[in-house]
Amino acid sequence: MKRRIVFGLIVIMAFTVGIYYFSSHLTYVEEKNIRIGTLHGGISSLDMIKYLHLDDKYDVNLKIIYFEKTLDILNSFSKGDIDIAIIPVETAGKLVESNVKLYIIAADMYQNQRLIIRGDLKINESGDLKNIRIGVFTPTGTYAMFKSYMYRIYGYTEEDLNLVNLPPNLMIYSLIQGKVDMIVVWEPFASKALSKGFKTFMRFQDLWHLATNRVEKPIMIVYVAREDFVDKNYNLVMKFLDMRVEAVSNWYNNTGAVRNMLREYYNLDDDTIDILYENLEFYKYKFINESDYIVISKAVELAYEGGYLKTDVSENITNYILKP
Repeated sequence: MKRRIVFGLIVIMAFTVGIYYFSSHLTYVEEKNIRIGTLHGGISSLDMIKYLHLDDKYDVNLKIIYFEKTLDILNSFSKGDIDIAIIPVETAGKLVESNVKLYIIAADMYQNQRLIIRGDLKINESGDLKNIRIGVFTPTGTYAMFKSYMYRIYGYTEEDLNLVNLPPNLMIYSLIQGKVDMIVVWEPFASKALSKGFKTFMRFQDLWHLATNRVEKPIMIVYVAREDFVDKNYNLVMKFLDMRVEAVSNWYNNTGAVRNMLREYYNLDDDTIDILYENLEFYKYKFINESDYIVISKAVELAYEGGYLKTDVSENITNYILKP
């Protein structure tokens, strides 16, 4: 009888150990997977992660899902179809506004938008803006920021300006054809326009400093992750952040790979690459520095003023930033 009891206990212990090992193994495999959403044609550090196969180096199964519209990224993120999203700061504000539980896990890039004009156009910094045709893409945070800048700096509303709503792929063409005099664009469209001989009237970074009286550089792009994903897979998220930092390091120190990536992924010529490489500036830190919390808060405030957000979440947006 005792031998049967002992044998039974051994079987139970072996079964328990087997289940623990099997479940631990399954958990380990599951924790390698990240579904990340990004805008098709939108430059970010993810490009270098992909090009250099850093996901293989860090033993992460990275599934990149490309979207045509920012709204589609938001919907997918809100439903839990993706774990991480690369979006503008003001778009993160939209998620917070909608009570989506998330962390802002990293800053990725400073503002790279520009106001670009025809080379022969002579305008001053204020009055002449009312007398030219300005190409904008209205369903974007960039447009909302532009509206806020115009109002804060010059006192102009939408009604004061001659705005032409254009999709990004028609901006440069419209400038070439003379259908507009100025376009409000981001990268890589800005560098493409500059390579064709058009000129920068003003950078968004310049407008930021004028509108906010702040000396910090304005952050444009952030990585957000679902709260439940971070809580369950913290170590995996740390791996991903290390990948991002290494990708940014390669952007600055491995220019050959960067140029090849931009040719392959964005079909850019050498002149455009030269301009873009000079203009783009990535955020080098793993976590967002506390000194930059105010930058994120101010960006969301501007987006609210520009009508991109229905409610002002600038006061509590920093509560969602992932702390070290």
